[in-house]
This record gives sequence, C-alpha cells and structure tokens, in this order.
Amino acid sequence: MIVARAGEESWVCLARRGMLHSECEAVDLLVLAAGESLSRRGRDGIGEVWYALSGTATTGDGTPVTAGSAVVISPEDSSASLTANVETRLVTVSVLADGTVARLPRRRPDLLTH
Repeated sequence: MIVARAGEESWVCLARRGMLHSECEAVDLLVLAAGESLSRRGRDGIGEVWYALSGTATTGDGTPVTAGSAVVISPEDSSASLTANVETRLVTVSVLADGTVARLPRRRPDLLTH
C-alpha cells in the first residue's frame, strides 16, 4: 500500500496495474479537506471515475457531488476538477484509454492442460 500526505490531503493507493486487469491503472482512496481540490493529476490518456463515499463536493462545471455520486472523466478531458465543500472521501478508479487497451494482448484465463 502506498500512502502519501500533502498538507491536509490524504491519498492511499489500494491497487496498481500489476495487481489488476491490464486496462486498469489504479484504485485509490482520497480524503479531501473542506475547500481542497482534486484534478486529473497529470495522467494523460487515462480515464477516471471519482466515486464519492462521503461528504459533498462540486465539480469544476458546478455539478454537485454527494455520497454515492460518480464523476466519469474521459481520457481526453484534462480540465476535470472537483472541490470538497466538507471533508469528502473518494475512491478513484483510473483506466487506460480504449485505443491503448486495444493494443494490449487479449486477456484470457490460463488454463492448465492436464
């Protein structure tokens, strides 16, 4: 597990690519303090889903986010952001773009041949 703290922000990596299917980049848990913002974190070509576990927040375009809400961000959207109104817990899932996934080897189970 990776844990990073910067100011009041708390970020915990729950899983990385080597632990998941090849098209999934990461699963992270974030805790944003009131007034703290989240942006794409410089990950070009990565799609993301930000799922709110608790708290309330507002996206950059003014959409309210409450517990149980999901914000889906395409790999091409580099301007996505979210600001917490109160302490807000999020799970983020980052996935590779469809074009990148199409170039990966086909996933298939390894079957034993006995």
